[in-house]
Amino acid sequence: IKKMTGKDIDLRTISLDDKKTYDLLARGESAGVFQLESGGMRDLLRRIKSTNIEDLISILALYRPGPMQSGMMDDFIARKRGEKPILYQHPKLEPVLKNTYGVAIYQEQVMTMACVLAGFSLVEADNLRRAMSKKKADVMQKMRATFVAGCLKDNNIPEDEANRLFDTIDYFSGYGFNRSHSAAYAVVSYQTAWLKANYPVLFMCALLTNEKDNIDKIVEYINEARAMKIEVLPPDVNESQAVFSVVGSNTVRYGLLGVKNVGGAAIEGLIAERELNGPFASIFDFCKRVDTRTNNRKVIESLIKCGAFDSLKARRSQMMAVLEEALATGNKLQREEEVGQVSFFTMGEENGGFSKRVEAFPDMKEWPQSQLLAFEKELLGFYLSGHPLDRYQVEIGTFTNATSKKLSRMSEGASVVMIALISRIKLTSTKKTGERMAILGLEDMDSTIEAIVFPKAYQLVSQYIKDSAVVVVKGTLSLKEETPKIFVDDLRDINEIYRLIRMITLDMTKSSPEKLILIKKRFERFPGKIPVHLQIDTKNHRSVEIKVGRELHVSPSEVLMDEIKSIVGEGCFKVVI
Repeated sequence: IKKMTGKDIDLRTISLDDKKTYDLLARGESAGVFQLESGGMRDLLRRIKSTNIEDLISILALYRPGPMQSGMMDDFIARKRGEKPILYQHPKLEPVLKNTYGVAIYQEQVMTMACVLAGFSLVEADNLRRAMSKKKADVMQKMRATFVAGCLKDNNIPEDEANRLFDTIDYFSGYGFNRSHSAAYAVVSYQTAWLKANYPVLFMCALLTNEKDNIDKIVEYINEARAMKIEVLPPDVNESQAVFSVVGSNTVRYGLLGVKNVGGAAIEGLIAERELNGPFASIFDFCKRVDTRTNNRKVIESLIKCGAFDSLKARRSQMMAVLEEALATGNKLQREEEVGQVSFFTMGEENGGFSKRVEAFPDMKEWPQSQLLAFEKELLGFYLSGHPLDRYQVEIGTFTNATSKKLSRMSEGASVVMIALISRIKLTSTKKTGERMAILGLEDMDSTIEAIVFPKAYQLVSQYIKDSAVVVVKGTLSLKEETPKIFVDDLRDINEIYRLIRMITLDMTKSSPEKLILIKKRFERFPGKIPVHLQIDTKNHRSVEIKVGRELHVSPSEVLMDEIKSIVGEGCFKVVI
């Protein structure tokens, strides 16, 4: 913030009533916010819709198994939202419990209740708290008698009511959390949320840099940035710094240190040359100007494959094809400059550049999209410019009920169907029987989750478990650990999914007659038994649905679905399964 805006931010003096901050938290947009970024916590933030720092302190104290399972959390939320009345068992408890809507969620509240009701000193109240936490019957009996006597003496509370109040304190003590601990955490949570709400681009840039060695977090935070309408651009030799950097008002540029095989010395030399003599004009210009002992062939090849030279307008395939020539010519020119010689081909050219004849690129197509993405995955650790699942958006919307992002909001034991890419395979055996099983990393558009394939399921699906395979997975959801897991019941190659289709409907209302002819030709190439319906507009502007003849019924497959998408568009067809 200091570098980009000139402002000095003192987090100790920022307002604790910033509306933008609480709006961000109420939307559950807390990725990167201290203590508040788990899926369950985001769901809690959306339910509570905190409006002040006291709510944040309460949230951090409530988000624990005890308060969640006992119903305390639900009671707190209902009272906060006005769905249940805020009640106090005694008028003297209102100032003690007002900030938490009548629910005692802190150890300090439990102690204060004993002080105001029964006249306990703070030392006696802390002894009561300890006795309650240890549940020692003999000690509790003595404490109860002292409490009941104190209630009668100090506040004229009858014995029956005093016993009920003691039971209430005993109940809350089992779930009480240390408020001073929760408050300290809540302040840091608020400060990070404030930064994200008020300086979103700078915050996400710093967050990505902070997690630059954690690929899973990088993927999560890039997806978060995109959801915030912040563009994350790939590495670029003419713009990237060593780490993530802000470009313009709403864009983050990927850092060169995030590219595999590209070391600090190479980056330092590249940036120094760029700042001294301006941007690189081509792969040839780059090879002439940088020190190729640090920016060697492996470094440049990695930069080409991850897209760091894309702004120089040549295709990645073309640059790889001329790399040997560019390196050889660049090295030759550097040697000549060192000894004061001038090449015939560079005479009269500004900055000693290459002639157009030398800089010629072969006329060749770009690599297939799958190859481009595979190289990005290899060199960045994830897919940046696209994803292998991009082409399956209709299938994901039609055949599945979950994504990795949705899992934390589902219930324990839920039946899950999702489409994902197998990004990690660990084959192992059970300890007792030695039977084969697998632990998989399943990656979708949002993140990666773990899937366990126990021996019984493994025998059925092992043929489909292949690295980078796109699969449809059915299983049971487990939320018992910090991150969701799926226990796999069935797993199949994505092509198997098309066997479930029973009818295809195409919206041709905005299509030309030429597209109708194209669709007819595609159907003829994939004959089968699955009927197709066409929605079209008639001359009187009425939309009608037509069943095609049996001779144009089809056999659904990935190839057919891709061709249909390319003709009518992603949002213009649906399937019945």
